Amino acid sequence: DGAAQLNADVLWRCVLPDDTAEIGAFDAQTARVFATGINGVNVVHAATGARVGAIECAPGTSATSVACHDGVVAVAWAAVDRTQHGWIEFYAAATCEPLARCPAGHNPDMLAFTRDGRRLASANEGEPTDDYQTDPVGSITVVDLPSDGDWSHVVVRQINFDEFNDQRDELRAQGVRIFAPSVSHPDSQATVAEDLEPEYLALSDDGDHAWVTLQENNAIAELDLAAGRVTAIHPLGLKRFCATSAVAGGVRRNRVELVGLDVSDQDGGFRLRDLPVFGLYDPDAVVEVQHDGATYLLTANEGDARKYPGFTEQCRVGELATHQHPVDPQLDAQIPADQHGHLDRLMVSEHAGDLDGDGDIDQLCTFGGRSFSVWRVSPGGQLELAFDSGCDFERILAETTPERFLHNGVDACIDDRSPFSGPEPEGLVVGQVGSRRLAFISLERASGVMIYDVTNVESPEFCRYLPPHVDEQGCDIAPEGLIFIAPADSPAGQATLVVCNEVSGTLTAYALTLGQQ
Repeated sequence: DGAAQLNADVLWRCVLPDDTAEIGAFDAQTARVFATGINGVNVVHAATGARVGAIECAPGTSATSVACHDGVVAVAWAAVDRTQHGWIEFYAAATCEPLARCPAGHNPDMLAFTRDGRRLASANEGEPTDDYQTDPVGSITVVDLPSDGDWSHVVVRQINFDEFNDQRDELRAQGVRIFAPSVSHPDSQATVAEDLEPEYLALSDDGDHAWVTLQENNAIAELDLAAGRVTAIHPLGLKRFCATSAVAGGVRRNRVELVGLDVSDQDGGFRLRDLPVFGLYDPDAVVEVQHDGATYLLTANEGDARKYPGFTEQCRVGELATHQHPVDPQLDAQIPADQHGHLDRLMVSEHAGDLDGDGDIDQLCTFGGRSFSVWRVSPGGQLELAFDSGCDFERILAETTPERFLHNGVDACIDDRSPFSGPEPEGLVVGQVGSRRLAFISLERASGVMIYDVTNVESPEFCRYLPPHVDEQGCDIAPEGLIFIAPADSPAGQATLVVCNEVSGTLTAYALTLGQQ
């Protein structure tokens, strides 16, 4: 039938003074949107976009995530001091009055309720301190909520990765990136539990299982929430950017336009180059989708390097040799002579790609897939790549908004994000609009939202690019959190998308309708 033709009409835009808008959630019972910012959580009426309240953060804390279900709001509070654990607080959506408070792991970064609301899960990133003297373990907090409404009956469980500590070498061999240093162990290496950093989670329809992206580790963990344990850690492998590789999905799998990447900010704009470069998918958001009896995961492949004053892996290709990690001569011979200057600008990991352990780089690994992917959960429980959007995002941005191509949104210089992770797809939601199932992917750096028709989840089709909204009050910058509101729950009576724009501190709501096919 072809991809859906989608109309997106602005319903309202809320400007939050002196604040940001990062992660959002919608409560259908009160028709309110809750969005985290630097000052806490802002409350916005979903019908009008008017700010109607706030939950202020306490000194030394920051609100990192929010989730809603049937009149209850959960907020993740992280301690600014990364050596301290965070907590989760529950509030009444109508009044913002606190209901209960539960301990979480270090740096709780993403919350999600199960579909039935009987359970809440938190991905606790466990980021290190800037000097890397302390590296808390990553973990998952599971909160079983009271069925009798008595908040004193809340049950809290903490799930960590300790049982994988003796599998470090095996996980590395499989492709899980475990490479952080440590001052606490004789071998100067972090344990698996310390190294893994849960970023985002997706819950199964029955609420008993979860998938957790381990962004810096280029992997996804599988959890049994009912049993309270991690059952598997799945490495995601590498994305080939060179045109000689086949990209899964699409009508023509070897279509040259689907591969390649822009590696330089000094080449005059969009220049798709065929170079021997691999991408670490490094996904942020993940969504589970059921299709024809099978389970699929959709990921937004943002990319994220470890870069702290006490330890960094990020390095330009042109500086690898000065960092004692020169490019292997055989790899160097694959790079056309007239491309060296451009490729030298690209940021890669100096802690990935030494395949033979001789100290030089045999494989250039940059951060992020600059795409979204569909992963099929095989009958054997493995993740198999079913589709990747290739270089669609960069190509579409260059064609539709060349004046905004891969800039950082603030003091923008066109093309300045090309050496890093390109458009940085970060947020992802899936929702039904009419007869079509659509995926919405926010581009943190390039701004705007890419929309794909995933009715057939194994063969997504590009639907449209939704550019950042501009009005007399300014432009939306750096979209991150996305909220999809089904027609039955939306005050507008239509499928609605709310975009949380972090840097501009704005929320913009769109009414979504299908056009003529």
